[in-house]
Amino acid sequence: MRHPGVYAISAVPRSWHQDVWAALLAIGPRATVSHETALRLHSLGDDLVPSRPLTFTIPHGGHARVAGAVAHQIDDLALADVGAVAMLPSSRPHRAVVEVAATVGRRRLGDIVDELLVTRRTSHEAIAACLARIVRPGKPGVVALGEVLDERGDGFVADTSETERALLTALESAGLPLRRQAPLPGRGALEGLVDAAYDDAKVIIEGRRATLAHPHRGPEA
Repeated sequence: MRHPGVYAISAVPRSWHQDVWAALLAIGPRATVSHETALRLHSLGDDLVPSRPLTFTIPHGGHARVAGAVAHQIDDLALADVGAVAMLPSSRPHRAVVEVAATVGRRRLGDIVDELLVTRRTSHEAIAACLARIVRPGKPGVVALGEVLDERGDGFVADTSETERALLTALESAGLPLRRQAPLPGRGALEGLVDAAYDDAKVIIEGRRATLAHPHRGPEA
């Protein structure tokens, strides 16, 4: 027995996804995977969101006490903000980042938004629209997320990973300033940006494969 009324087949190896399913069933049919656990389902890693406790949303008055899980009682979760991930009802990325704005620090919130935008899991517009729908005086995280979105307006280019951010910060702190988001070197056959470059030394730094545009095929992810 995993939870009262929820059982698992002993021959099936236990996994994090199985734990999410078991907790969801125990919380009840109106539960939705949300907050940090929703972001994990959308493939954000340990460096950005923890795997435990498991996090869910239920309407006010729903059953919320399940071992190893946190059930947030929230009534403003719209159907348009929910989708299926591995058959689990889950907050979509734009909604999940609005949810965690109330539970994570300002810097971590910025890193999560950067990751979602860089990997195109969602858009600046989708996050802003969701925030506008649920904003109300005193709602936790609203101000912080609004500031993060304002900072990431027109012309902002996000770093692509925690490791990359740490590397670039370390280089600059050591007195080795570099040019971020530099044009891809070459003779113009390919267009795009690299994460950083030392122009004089002809050195580029790229944490992921650069986003390139072939002259005939258009952009590639």
